Amino acid sequence: MIKKALLILVSFGILSFQTDSDKTTHEFTKSNCYGSYQTKGGRMEGNYISFYKNGKKKAEGTFESNYRTGIWSVWDTAGHIRMQRDYSGPFSFRQIYPPSASPANQVIQQYSKEGYSEYFQLKEEMIVWSKRVWRELTPDGNPLLFNNNRLFAVLYKNIQNHSITAFDITDDEFRNELQTIADSSALTITGYKVKEDCFFDNVRKVSETRIIGICASGMNKITGKTGDLFWVYMPEIRKALASEKLQNKYLPSRIKTLDDVFFYRYFCSLIYKESNFQNKPIAAYTPEQNIKSESERIETDIIEAEHNWWLELAKP
Repeated sequence: MIKKALLILVSFGILSFQTDSDKTTHEFTKSNCYGSYQTKGGRMEGNYISFYKNGKKKAEGTFESNYRTGIWSVWDTAGHIRMQRDYSGPFSFRQIYPPSASPANQVIQQYSKEGYSEYFQLKEEMIVWSKRVWRELTPDGNPLLFNNNRLFAVLYKNIQNHSITAFDITDDEFRNELQTIADSSALTITGYKVKEDCFFDNVRKVSETRIIGICASGMNKITGKTGDLFWVYMPEIRKALASEKLQNKYLPSRIKTLDDVFFYRYFCSLIYKESNFQNKPIAAYTPEQNIKSESERIETDIIEAEHNWWLELAKP
């Protein structure tokens, strides 16, 4: 008999428990819907399903390494299917329903001469919904970034040779350049913070998340002090990250460099802040025992926001 570890977390409508296949199932409840999703190794992996408050199914599909894959469907509150897609890649899908004269949205990935995947060119009028969030990445679940100090070594080397710029830890707007940073041999890297924008593109009809910057955090081995070290601006560091090649037969085929890890979101993270009027992190307004569930609440809000836009697109 497979034993289940129940009730790891119950708060803000979130319940997490272990299932077979080393996956964790998370249940959530919102004001207008409820449902569940699965993770593995801290990444979205497995079934996702949500229901309206009247019990009718709202959305269903499968995630693989944080991205949608295979058949995804959304229904209206009366139970009528309104959108169905077959995903072949993070931004590529074939529209099954409603029938379309141009059913396929195939995005051919272009690579820059520096070796990283180029972003799809956007215009302001294409963005119909957006949310800014900040995440924390720890060694747990992120060996590609932390083993042998891999990510920090690349950042530190390029800061030292002036290929990229380090910014003050209080400046995630990237205006105040740091003149000096601590010697890397005196540091133990404990984590990274990531600032990013999530948005819905009304031309490609998909949601996307783009990282704006990364902040390294660590402990000084001499003084014992811990804290943030510096911010770097993502568009400026992509060339350096793309130069760090990854070779592991267990990685998805699209993960070939450190830049791919971030571009394709092949990492484990926890949201610690969403954009708000007072710029407060979750910890400033949520009891410590509920921080993780509040982070999960924001995560599913982003997913359901895309489903809401699919329903909007399907309106006659």
